[in-house]
Amino acid sequence: MRRDEPILIILSLSLVFRLIALFCSGGFLHSDEIFQTVEQAHRISYGYGIVPSEFLGEEYAHLTNKSWGERSFFFPLVLSFFDSLNPFGHSVLWLRFLLSLFSVFIPLLIYKIGLEVYDQEVAFFAGLMASFWWELLYFSSRTLSTPFATPFLLASIYYATRREPNPFLSGIFLGIAFMVRFPTLLVLIPALFYLGKGSVKFLSGLFLVFLLQGLLDLFTWGIFLHSPVEFLRYNFFGEGSYLFGEEPFTFYLVKFAEHWRPLILLALPYLVYAAVFGTREEKFLSDAFLIPLFFFSWVPHKEYRFVFFLVPFLILFFSRALIISLKKSKVRHHRVLALLFVFSLALSLNQNWSPKKDLCSAMEFVGKQDDLKSLLVFDTWSETCGYSYLHKRVPIYFFPAQDEFLPGVNEVANLTYLRRLIREEVNYVICTSEKSGTVLDFEANTGLNVTEICLNETSPYFEEFKRIGSSIILRRR
Repeated sequence: MRRDEPILIILSLSLVFRLIALFCSGGFLHSDEIFQTVEQAHRISYGYGIVPSEFLGEEYAHLTNKSWGERSFFFPLVLSFFDSLNPFGHSVLWLRFLLSLFSVFIPLLIYKIGLEVYDQEVAFFAGLMASFWWELLYFSSRTLSTPFATPFLLASIYYATRREPNPFLSGIFLGIAFMVRFPTLLVLIPALFYLGKGSVKFLSGLFLVFLLQGLLDLFTWGIFLHSPVEFLRYNFFGEGSYLFGEEPFTFYLVKFAEHWRPLILLALPYLVYAAVFGTREEKFLSDAFLIPLFFFSWVPHKEYRFVFFLVPFLILFFSRALIISLKKSKVRHHRVLALLFVFSLALSLNQNWSPKKDLCSAMEFVGKQDDLKSLLVFDTWSETCGYSYLHKRVPIYFFPAQDEFLPGVNEVANLTYLRRLIREEVNYVICTSEKSGTVLDFEANTGLNVTEICLNETSPYFEEFKRIGSSIILRRR
């Protein structure tokens, strides 16, 4: 096999599987996928959009009783730039397509790291597995910060572990990963120990990116490096670590076991072995996994997407352990990969690849109607698709209202106001049967049914215009 053939094979397979995943996926997994990223990119590009509390300025801190400016504008600025490249006009699908293309670098970098730490056999196996592994595909087109930060983090590790390391570039790439997703900086700790004398060049590269982030914060928030400091204070040591629910310390280990099933029995034990008895490079990789895992496990609020950037490490350690096991057998690698592909596919079928897709499609469709003057959506604002999908500067009203007040969002707090809007103001309504957790909580607390309210209250004034899956679009008669 020629030297460049493994790279071409891994890139080709990765691209094909990610385009298939893009076709299968849609909507959003979490409200952050909209309001922390594409909605802010839309606001940068077009001058309007919903502003969540994390992107509000200091003047609103007393109203929301939360932190302010805890998010960097770096990733939204990148998405805004990507949006400007779309030859067909604004589309979230275009952004997700570009992110899918960018995620192809994850299997490639896993292969490159595998070459440096292990050998061609392990590297090629790990790269092929990463090309189709369901977790990497599931998040490949998501406009979440962690998947986008992961290739930069892996590039940092690659330039640190090369036979002729480049600590300066390693620091640059870790800095970029940090700008996209602040907690990836936890890899700094094992990197400094591993690089030793090269740490000075590594820190100089990191410092340059820190300077860029600081200047960006100075321009957007008025304080140098305000967003990472405030993010750390609020989400890890302040109210944010408890506000969105708490999970036990073992949450992530349980999730890894659920997502990997019997494969975890090879991956985790070898990871522990590498941490204690492995080569210098293996200890670096294991520490880059274990230190962030411990830190995230310590924080009360946990979501699996937070530790997505650890999955490539598991793939590398699993591949190494499996190749060692196969050396004593006559089983060929391609047969094992075929079984892994089937196993990965089976695990992926248990996932909802397109949550909220119908609602987002409905909002996008309504936004294209020339007579749209204002829209009422029967769901809370954070569980809808914002102006990034509507893409028309008209008022959007949301029912029911959330418990916490957010300035600039048109939440409908009572039935009297709702009836007036239906009678006099809005000319399009979207009702969805795919109810979010906040709507279900509202129904449980009030005894009301949001779907019935939508259909009953609008029936004298509206008629059905279009159905998109679980969403019904109503238009004023």
